[in-house]
Amino acid sequence: MLKTIKIAVFALTLAVASCQSEAQNNYKLVNVTTFETAIKTPNAQILDVRTPAEFSKGAIDNAQNIDWNGADFAQKVEKLDKNQPVYVYCLSGGRSKKASDKLVNLGFKNVIELEGGYMNWSKTHATPTQKSQYTLEQYNKMVNENPVVLIDFYAEWCGPCKKMAPYIEQFKTDYDAKVKIIKIDADQNKQLVLDLGYQALPIILVYKNGQKVFEREGFVSQADLKATLDQQL
Repeated sequence: MLKTIKIAVFALTLAVASCQSEAQNNYKLVNVTTFETAIKTPNAQILDVRTPAEFSKGAIDNAQNIDWNGADFAQKVEKLDKNQPVYVYCLSGGRSKKASDKLVNLGFKNVIELEGGYMNWSKTHATPTQKSQYTLEQYNKMVNENPVVLIDFYAEWCGPCKKMAPYIEQFKTDYDAKVKIIKIDADQNKQLVLDLGYQALPIILVYKNGQKVFEREGFVSQADLKATLDQQL
């Protein structure tokens, strides 16, 4: 009886290992150069998993947009050919990794994800229509014009940005002239975000006398952000 159980456990272990190995073989994370070369093949399936709003502001040529956060994502990707490569990207890589894992689980045999997403792609593929509201020079001037400056890089589609928006707006009243609060739309300022070296949203920065004293890519609670500002006054 014990021997039978051991054999069953061994067989199950082999099956799990085999599934994990197959999943790994069906997925690759590649850099911009490799991704660009690969998508030049005829009828390449290029999948942009950002929101339609993001997609409308700039995308890789011939990409089709299926929103990862859309309720019908799985239904829509079923229309793609599972036996042909699918090239996946989002803004910076978070959503495209989740989408890639989903595609593998749905049976896609060759899923290739763009490392760093569209922000990484834009470093070498900026188009004339991608105009920044702020240049890096203008940005540096802004953070030096006031003793304490809070910069909030956000996007309309960004969930954490929306969650933070009400209290960042309230801070404008609470701190009045003590803190200069500047909100910058990352979608409209892709080049500036790239110049500053960031790849995820939200981006919260606090400067004092022109020197950066706080930096966070991601959600910051109201209490933590208030404590940070209070420390600079």
